[in-house]
Amino acid sequence: MYINENAIAFILCVNNENLYQTCKYHISRLAVPHGFTVEIIPIYGSYSMTSGYNQGMRRSNAKYKVYIHQDTYIIHPFFIYECVATFQLSSKIGMIGIMGCKRQAPTGSWWEGKPLVRKYMAMIDQVPSLQISNEVHTSYEVVESIDGAFMATQVDVDWDEAIGDYHFYDASQSIRFLHAGHQIIIPRQTNPWVLHLHPHEVDWAHYYRCREAFLTRYRALLPLHAPIE
Repeated sequence: MYINENAIAFILCVNNENLYQTCKYHISRLAVPHGFTVEIIPIYGSYSMTSGYNQGMRRSNAKYKVYIHQDTYIIHPFFIYECVATFQLSSKIGMIGIMGCKRQAPTGSWWEGKPLVRKYMAMIDQVPSLQISNEVHTSYEVVESIDGAFMATQVDVDWDEAIGDYHFYDASQSIRFLHAGHQIIIPRQTNPWVLHLHPHEVDWAHYYRCREAFLTRYRALLPLHAPIE
């Protein structure tokens, strides 16, 4: 497929139209570099995040793709400029996140890895809160795993559809990028790029069942110990 190097696609799985419309509204307000095109690809009715993201990935020939939750809003108006400029720093960079860890934990849960690296706005109990851990002051920090609320890429790697449901798709994709020889990074953000809502309770029993399924497939590859630069 011809790759359009002057295009960016926003791909998201949708099951709540109100959240999607708000997410779409924020994207529509972003400044767009001259000559760039922007597309938004909502995926309805996917049985898992990985299957939905594969659908979206294959519908677009944009070099830059942003896989984003429907409850994650891009609030920095010059996000596209800064995201593309970050990718252009190195062809080694395959994927960008805004929260993750330098060393992935054996559990596969990124927040149990150390040290954490993150900067984003969270909406907790309807109150915006800046979340920072080990803020990046250089151009970027190389990490091993990132959270799935926001995952931007400049190369396409298939999502592992053996990881069903809506958990650990981010952990498995981080592993797949590293083993394909790409770096995963968290960039310096002068202003936070995203606002992520935290409106729902987690079914932890279900989460741990998904984790066991993930570990059955990927345990032998953990810990990852990717080079830290």
